[in-house]
This record gives sequence, structure tokens and C-alpha cells, in this order.
Amino acid sequence: ADYTAVIEMRAPPLQQIAQARVNRGFCYEQKNEVQKAIADYTAVIEMRGAPADQLARALVNRGVHYGDLNQTEQSIADYTAVIALPQAPVEDVAHAHINRGVQFRKLNKVDEAIADYAAVIELSGAPEEPLARARLYRGIRYQEKNELDKAIADYTAVIELPGAPYVLVEQATSLRAQCQNP
Repeated sequence: ADYTAVIEMRAPPLQQIAQARVNRGFCYEQKNEVQKAIADYTAVIEMRGAPADQLARALVNRGVHYGDLNQTEQSIADYTAVIALPQAPVEDVAHAHINRGVQFRKLNKVDEAIADYAAVIELSGAPEEPLARARLYRGIRYQEKNELDKAIADYTAVIELPGAPYVLVEQATSLRAQCQNP
């Protein structure tokens, strides 16, 4: 209700409107009202002069929903827009690469997926969680391609990464063992 009040105010600052729409979209997600969430994210994306951080977040979130709805091409387009967006927060760029990699994998474009995961690994300032996830996912793609040395290297990097989420370390440990004992 508070977000709607901001959106309906007379001439609130653009930053406030964009943030309110992104936040309300997230609230709709929590209520499983996906189409309403997509509508709010789309409104931010279509706003002239929307702040880069809110625009990036709206694109990533809408991309997730398009992916969940098997609208893979639209999902990839949203992630690509984030990656190309000047001044997009590094965390959003990292998530866009990871999520686009997942969508590429759905299309059996494994090399494109690997390239997106590599982009996160090379991204200066990428937070630990997306960095660990990119290494894990790239390792899985290498394992699928039977490039086990590369897979083991990525799994080991996840295991050794300070601050990597435990669940990802656990997965990397299990997958590395599979590679070492095929």
C-alpha cells in the first residue's frame, strides 16, 4: 500500500517512483502475482530517465520471471540489456550474466553459457555468492562436455573461495568427487 501511495503521488521524484515500483513488484512476487510484478518492472524499464540501479534491478527481476514462464528469448534480452547498461551495479551485472547463462543452457548453447559464467569470474568487484555460483555452473557445463580438469578446477575454486555460501561449497565438493572418480 505504501508503494502504491508513492506511485500515485503528484510529481514524486523519479527515483522514488522507480524504487516504489521495483519494491512493489517484489511484493507481488511474494504473493505469487507474477503478471503484476512484471507490469511494475516493465513500467520502470519504460520510464524515461529511470536511475540505472532501479532499471537494472527491474530488468533482472523481469528476466527471472520471463525465464520461469519459459519466455527464454525475452529473458535473455532483459539480461543482455542489464549487461550493456552503463552504471549498472556490479551485483546486477553478475546476476544478469549468471541468469543469461542459465537461459542459454536451456537453448543448448553451452559455450555461450560458459562465456557468461566466465564474464562473472572476470568481473571486478563481483560479490562472493555470484562468483561462487558462476564457478559452480561453469564447472557443471565443463563436466557435461567431459572437460573434467576444467570442471575440477572450477569446483576447487568454489570450495576455496572465502565467503562462498555453504550450499554451493557442498555442491562443488560432491561434483568434484564425481569428476575425480568417474
